[in-house]
Amino acid sequence: MILVNSRYFAVWRVLLRRFSIPTTQNGHGADAAAHREYPVKRFVYVIANITALSGLLFGYDIGGSGGTFEMAGFRRFFGWPALGDKSDPAWVANQQGWITAMFSLGCIVGSLPSGFLTDFMGRKRCIIFLSFVFTVGAVIQLVPSGYQMLLAGRFISGVGVGGLSMAATLYQSETAPPKVADFPFDVRGLVVSIQQLSITAGILLAGGLNVGLQHWDEGWRISYGGKGFFSLLLMLLMICLPESPRWLVAQGKSEAAKASLGRIRQEEEVEGELAGIEEAVEAEAQMEKGAWKDLVSPVDFMLYRTMLGFGVQLLQQFSGINAVMYFAPVIFKKFLASEMAILANLAVALVNYLSTFLALYLVDRAGRRLLLVCGGLGMALFTALFALFTSAAFDYQNDKRLAGVIIACTALYVMNFAYSWGPLAWVVSAEIFPQRLRGKCMTITTLANWLTNFCIAKAVPVMILPEK
Repeated sequence: MILVNSRYFAVWRVLLRRFSIPTTQNGHGADAAAHREYPVKRFVYVIANITALSGLLFGYDIGGSGGTFEMAGFRRFFGWPALGDKSDPAWVANQQGWITAMFSLGCIVGSLPSGFLTDFMGRKRCIIFLSFVFTVGAVIQLVPSGYQMLLAGRFISGVGVGGLSMAATLYQSETAPPKVADFPFDVRGLVVSIQQLSITAGILLAGGLNVGLQHWDEGWRISYGGKGFFSLLLMLLMICLPESPRWLVAQGKSEAAKASLGRIRQEEEVEGELAGIEEAVEAEAQMEKGAWKDLVSPVDFMLYRTMLGFGVQLLQQFSGINAVMYFAPVIFKKFLASEMAILANLAVALVNYLSTFLALYLVDRAGRRLLLVCGGLGMALFTALFALFTSAAFDYQNDKRLAGVIIACTALYVMNFAYSWGPLAWVVSAEIFPQRLRGKCMTITTLANWLTNFCIAKAVPVMILPEK
């Protein structure tokens, strides 16, 4: 994930120049970029890619757990029926739901205090602490003595990811320059590009590991606990990075902020940017603070904005994407052998990863609303076709061509999600709220996403049980 040689950065420059979100007028627009005299330090790329490991952790978990349900060693250890049956009994489906949903429940708990923790501890120390929390959970998942211990590890890792989802993104945005000299993208382009790609890369990595580990009796332990390697790596590498200059200024530590800026900016830029940060922090301190009741106020259409942000996050999850990402191998095994179901899941993960580049290319060229509409229509079409062909598959068992069509429909559905509702639900939620209420609104919309994620993860295994 993190390679710091010149060839790696050359590749990233090409990718981000080609696919990143173009500049928006947010105070660091095109004019500011045109007058930027100094190239960005390579260390900025290092920071962006180190913190993007937090997205890899989340993606790894999304793509990993479902495949273990079709591993013989995992089923034997937890006393589940052996591979071969097209459907599991209800008690197994219930355990599958809790194993998956417990991670989402941890994310809910971890996301709630993350804003306080980033302000109290600092961005850097908060990321180190949350990485440690995630690592503890991963170690527990690596060596569980039983079902309850696995659930505990899942919950603890979820707490870590729930906090990291905010802390890492905040740290990225406060250490990246507002505009990079040698290619046209702003802070949002940097954060969304690398973070979104790292999530889909994590899904792909976990799917690939499941394919390679499925015949090893203890392979499932790597699928669950192996992510601890990346969280430990994130924790250790963060020790070497500077603290956010903005947070240091907010704490009255201007000299420390100057030293931090000296590591991530050219020497000639430090004084000017430090003055800009001090001015912004002072203005923010004088800004009228929004109250929770303002979220439902008719002033500035806040009730409409809150409903829109809340609704976009709910609809993203109710599109069914995590039913596919979490449980694709369980669904595919109804038409394929377990080994082929895990392989088909890897193919879907690859489509998801590649389609993310399409999102980064189109997001400001086509506009948010058009992509959401087109993506929604595409998902609806291929979901309907999936339902049609899966119904037919029950009447034509072991038809490989029909199974191939079902996998293709799933992949095309995921592609439509990846270029639209996947990244844009978060982009829209961040853009529609005024600055004085943005923190509170993002807390509400993020909580809506995690809660819906939890409900889907818990319900889907039971929903796909055959009718009695």
